[in-house]
Amino acid sequence: MAIRKNASQLTQQEIETFVSALKELKRRGRYDLYVLQHARAVMSNIHRCAAFLPWHRQLLLELEQELQEISGDPNLAIPYWHWGENAALTNPEDYRMWADDFLGPGGRSFDGHVVMSGPFRAGEWDTVDMNGNPGGPLIRSLGDSPIAESLPTHEEIEAMLRVTPFDAAPYDRNVTSGFRNLLEGWYGGDGEPMFHNRGHVWVGGSMVPMTSPNDPVFFLHHCFVDKLWWDWQQRHGHMGMEEYLPINDGRPSQNLHDQMEAGMTGNRTPAEMLDIEALGYSYDAPEPVLVTDIQFVTDAPIGELPGHEGHGEHGDHSGGHGGDGSGNTGNETGEHGGPGTGNTGNETGEHGSHGGPGTDNAGNETGEHSGHGDHGTGNTGNETGGGHSGHTTGSTGGTSTNTSSPRGKGCMVMLTFLLFILFSFACKTGIKGSKATSYEMYPNKEIGTSAYWYFDIAPGQNDVYKIMTTHEDIYFEVPSGSTSFSLADAQLSTAKVKVITKKNACFLGEKGKISGQLKNEKLELDLDFESITAKSNAQGEMIIKDKHEKERHLVKVKGVVERLR
Repeated sequence: MAIRKNASQLTQQEIETFVSALKELKRRGRYDLYVLQHARAVMSNIHRCAAFLPWHRQLLLELEQELQEISGDPNLAIPYWHWGENAALTNPEDYRMWADDFLGPGGRSFDGHVVMSGPFRAGEWDTVDMNGNPGGPLIRSLGDSPIAESLPTHEEIEAMLRVTPFDAAPYDRNVTSGFRNLLEGWYGGDGEPMFHNRGHVWVGGSMVPMTSPNDPVFFLHHCFVDKLWWDWQQRHGHMGMEEYLPINDGRPSQNLHDQMEAGMTGNRTPAEMLDIEALGYSYDAPEPVLVTDIQFVTDAPIGELPGHEGHGEHGDHSGGHGGDGSGNTGNETGEHGGPGTGNTGNETGEHGSHGGPGTDNAGNETGEHSGHGDHGTGNTGNETGGGHSGHTTGSTGGTSTNTSSPRGKGCMVMLTFLLFILFSFACKTGIKGSKATSYEMYPNKEIGTSAYWYFDIAPGQNDVYKIMTTHEDIYFEVPSGSTSFSLADAQLSTAKVKVITKKNACFLGEKGKISGQLKNEKLELDLDFESITAKSNAQGEMIIKDKHEKERHLVKVKGVVERLR
């Protein structure tokens, strides 16, 4: 089985084998097909969508298998570019990957940022454009973008790995929660690109447009993206979280069992891409669990970002990170939209998250974050943004006229009041019960820190129970090895009871009683307790809402459930 390693940990022989295989793939004319496969794909099927991770996992696997065949080494694996390790260096180009015998360094401004040394230097490696025609030498402007001057740190990576669930409806780039959209880089950066997007923009040059696989860095970059998804799967999938969403409520090509946009070898489903060992590879080591105070929050409404009044809508395609990129023209040109003039091709500005003022954006739906592309003037093309122009004022219906009679109004008020009373009474008396269906138990769970937002476990001390019910899943801890337990009132807090509803709302238990008796694989349960609305942040901590917003939630479950296998 191929083991993908940190690029800084490769032996000299592993580096030589990998680089030689890449160059031979290029000589045979096969490498450019991967560039075009990515560049010509329907962008909304492979980026800013749930299938972003499984589709790129497939692309990496296809390249890796060809490299293995060319080299004759079935263990050859794509290495990964560890952003956090790179970010920790005083001189970023000291990271092993940027050495002349590996991928080579960045270009210099006085040479137009053309890569002038290393195996992929000018004269040794040429790029292709959207049509497969020669596109000139490789260009890199490492860290020159004003919106991506540094790489994600270890601490930022750790905080990102704690975010759950995998994704959230409508599963696009506008969602401001969930792991996938944060890893892809569309929120959490206070106006700057994050993680995947940030890596592209930090490298700049040839890594910016949709033809970004022209730079072999693309594959090491996406290999780390894939590893972080694997890390997330290891942390959360084994604890019962969905490793991929949507299951069946997304648009076509995005659901778990839908065929995705075609790769080099045809169509696969996200479900086929979940288990990397079944796919024939693994990673050298998981990311270590760190203690961090970093949070990723976005307070703006869905579809808006704060502080960019009047810069046009976050439309769907061109514009992007357009750092100083004047005159980008064409049908959806440029993926990451970094520095560069006159970039032309399909789908502009995929990773174009924000940047300075942009004027004269014309056409239909310009700019993934059009107008935010750093001083990106005159971006033109199909699909130009419609205009968030400040923050939308006046919600629909705000000036509508009610033509009903005073008597009708009075009846409606009275009916609403009665319904409110009935609803409040129903909630307080526990009319909403739950029927337990099964349970899971994680014995003697050891976690170095509070890495899971629904657990907060002291290392090696407690068993964790997850009770699945028709309305919610209930997590709580009991002393290890206990075959019977009874937790009441204050003990519920000690037991760290969490209630996760089917709609992903999170409640923290207090008051009441939880008791159970384990008999073989059957668990007799009597749960009757009160919980209070809470929400989670990216660190796995529980934040109780303001006292005026507290919502009481009664949980009542009684019966016998069998362990889920």
